[in-house]
Amino acid sequence: MAKLGFGFLASLLALLALAWRLDWEELSLPIGRHAVPASAAVEALGTPAPLPDSPLDAAALFDAVDGEDPLAPALWQPAVELLRAAGTEEGWTALCGAFAAAAGKDRAANRLPAALACSDDPSLLPLQRLAALVLETKGHLALWLRHAPGGSRAAVEARRAAVRLHCATIAGAAADDRVRAACEEVLGASFAQPDERGAVGALDSAYASLAEVIAERDPDVETAPAFPGAAAGP
Repeated sequence: MAKLGFGFLASLLALLALAWRLDWEELSLPIGRHAVPASAAVEALGTPAPLPDSPLDAAALFDAVDGEDPLAPALWQPAVELLRAAGTEEGWTALCGAFAAAAGKDRAANRLPAALACSDDPSLLPLQRLAALVLETKGHLALWLRHAPGGSRAAVEARRAAVRLHCATIAGAAADDRVRAACEEVLGASFAQPDERGAVGALDSAYASLAEVIAERDPDVETAPAFPGAAAGP
């Protein structure tokens, strides 16, 4: 028994000695490290997600073919995937490019798809991001109402929570009554026992108000976006 105890003690001491000699910096442990600050673009856009493979018909989101379900999962699933991916510069570029293709050059002439079309004004990005979150909330609502795979009330409420946070942090929410009213419409909509027409109507109204403000601030659609902190072109 004494030999067994001595052997255990010797093994323990050897392990302690080995641990003492490890180079913890080479193990890249995060303890004691300072967090790298996020770029202005990342802060404006939100959480990154991978780009989807499915193409998006952005115009059809606002102008469904007569007789077809405007909340059809086949229509909204690609939209939700692309909107979810808009939390990076690459994702936002793909998103605004898809909406620019549907909108044309004059933002005011086709305001709903143009609200998310590319702009060369980086100060507009937080407001466009809010509009994207409202549209993504509608997409998740459509998937839930149509019992599509992955659709859930929790997903709808998660997007609404993101809208709430964004409304509380962007300057435009306090500076323009239409933006503030749009936030209130989304946050006041009832999804507990969804009245489809009422819930969808509130989201549509909020998005249309934001689209109006965006069109006034930047009437021209660009082929590529500008991001906060990016160097100005020649």
